[in-house]
Amino acid sequence: MVEYQVAKYLRTGFRHACLALLLASCGETTTPDNGSETHFLLRCFDSCEQGFECLSGVCTRACEADVDCSDLDDAAVCAEAGAGCRVLCESDQDCTAEHEDWLCDSGQCVSSKPPVDSSPSECPLFDGGVQEPSIRQTSQADIPGSGDVRTAVADGTGLFWQEADGAVRAFTDAETVELSPSVLDSVISPMGVVTDDTTVYFAEAGPPRMSPPEEPGPPPPPGLLYAVPKAGGEVELLLELDDAIITPLAVTDQGIVILSDQRVYVVSDDGVELLEHIPPISESHDFHVADGRAYWSDWPLVREPTQLYAVDLEGGEPEVIIEINGTFIVGHGRVLVETETLAEDPLVLVNELTMLDLETGCLTELPSRGESMGTPVLDARHVYWKSYNGSEDGGEDACLDPLPLLRVNLTNGTFEELPVDGFDVTICSDFFAQDDDKLYMRTWPGHSLVAIDKP
Repeated sequence: MVEYQVAKYLRTGFRHACLALLLASCGETTTPDNGSETHFLLRCFDSCEQGFECLSGVCTRACEADVDCSDLDDAAVCAEAGAGCRVLCESDQDCTAEHEDWLCDSGQCVSSKPPVDSSPSECPLFDGGVQEPSIRQTSQADIPGSGDVRTAVADGTGLFWQEADGAVRAFTDAETVELSPSVLDSVISPMGVVTDDTTVYFAEAGPPRMSPPEEPGPPPPPGLLYAVPKAGGEVELLLELDDAIITPLAVTDQGIVILSDQRVYVVSDDGVELLEHIPPISESHDFHVADGRAYWSDWPLVREPTQLYAVDLEGGEPEVIIEINGTFIVGHGRVLVETETLAEDPLVLVNELTMLDLETGCLTELPSRGESMGTPVLDARHVYWKSYNGSEDGGEDACLDPLPLLRVNLTNGTFEELPVDGFDVTICSDFFAQDDDKLYMRTWPGHSLVAIDKP
């Protein structure tokens, strides 16, 4: 087991940040999210809970005037033709401004969650399989001051990244600022960036090993975990390990979740806690943290059907969620499993995406072009990926060839290709981060960042 030593102690700045967050939360009054407590505008087939009725496919209530709907949401109005109380919209942004789980469908806001009265027997909710996408044009903008980016994260306050020389930068309010300077006197390996409302946490390790391409390996220790305010200020060393490296995974109510020497820990103001109920996680395993739970499988190692496990970070016994035959991503109450098959004539590698809704157990195949997929990116409403012919050798020339950027609406199955005005997605254009409005991709060969609008 790794012997953890807090660098002197968990630094004063980190404790002050935690205290500030605690005081801020204590001073706020809590009001329910619009619709989250009442099931308002959840989709339905026949029935609803909490006094609502299923009218035209959503949970609402009958009305005669707008005043009958005002207690449901500030923007709620009385719709015509017996549709009950509704929230009108022109775009998804109109709906997310009212509730983060709502999206715009045919001029009215609806929940992005599956129908409240759905069951696995009613799956799929839409057609999957090989389809031809519709075209939805979008645009992009370069992120100024970015270059040689190695790891990045975005949230509602900005974009944050670490470069190969160790510099940590932020793009907020249309301006790029340096949060931590370059490490010019040593060679380091950036290990990841995570954020909370006020702070950027980033990890470093020793220089990359000069391993042959067929034998890649992690960098050597030491492992270093830092914190720096998003607004700029002193960089604080939170944790230093002489015998292990640190990979930050997420920031939760418990603290910063990290992976080190195959074990999962939480770093908080109280110290470093080993999450003993989570078994050792091999480097070859898929491992994700989402919505207060840890998820893992060992498919990347054995390349045959295996089990997807999950457990609460706070404790409990791991449970098997589903048997999978592929890699997975998780978030927003869904698991997306990417399977691969080898097709013949011509010989190509084909990927498919299957969506598991964790609340209903609904398992749905998503539409695709029937090609290979780059690593998917999941948000509350869509999954995005780049598609390419799996017979290509993936050599240097492939970095010059444009690829389709695709997405599927996870509620209604709408399948779209997104041509990006002024930017070509290629095999070498990596997904690096996202927020509610944009995807951030790394360019080739400069490894700068481009912000692609989510239409």
